[in-house]
Amino acid sequence: MDRQEVCFLVLLDLSSAFDTIDHKTIIDVLEYQFGVTDRALEWIKSYLLNRKQRVDLDNNFSQDCDVKYGVPQGDCEDNSESTLAILEDCISDVRTWLLSHKLMFKDSKTEFLVIGTPQQLLKINIESVNVGRVQIKPVDSVRNLGSWFDKHMSMSLVNKIEDLEIVIKNNNADMVCITETWLSANIAASVVDISGYTIVRKDRVMHKRGGDV
Repeated sequence: MDRQEVCFLVLLDLSSAFDTIDHKTIIDVLEYQFGVTDRALEWIKSYLLNRKQRVDLDNNFSQDCDVKYGVPQGDCEDNSESTLAILEDCISDVRTWLLSHKLMFKDSKTEFLVIGTPQQLLKINIESVNVGRVQIKPVDSVRNLGSWFDKHMSMSLVNKIEDLEIVIKNNNADMVCITETWLSANIAASVVDISGYTIVRKDRVMHKRGGDV
């Protein structure tokens, strides 16, 4: 795009991908083709392997069957402490690798975002993550490569503000009302500012969708 060239985005849909994927295949691909090893690989193996399932009909249970295909889905319990320990170990490994290759790692500049539905986020309690000697608190949204990501991976107005400004000015609009903006208090007014217009916001409250300007 910087060279005035277009980019292509192709989204391929796999039939029942989450139900048919072979555990051994995905682990082999991650290890031998993508180079995922050590703690990261063991973490993935612990999630996929040695799972069993059974049928419950009025408290009458079938025999356990090995689950060799598909990705487990559904709700999970709060394993915040063990999850946090694994996360911090992974960050430490990445940090060590970067420093060993003479790349400067700014601990205090790290941003930490926990992503999930409002219901999922209520099940965990992570106040901070240790990065080097710095404690990083989770935020509601982060900006990366020009795009904003929030903790619900919603389609925020922030990601569309440039397109919105073009539409408003092309139509010489005096007033525009927008719902479902997904704006929250931690997003500064300057981020959604449009020259020549006054922004009146009603941000969404915690754990709720919506918001409007």
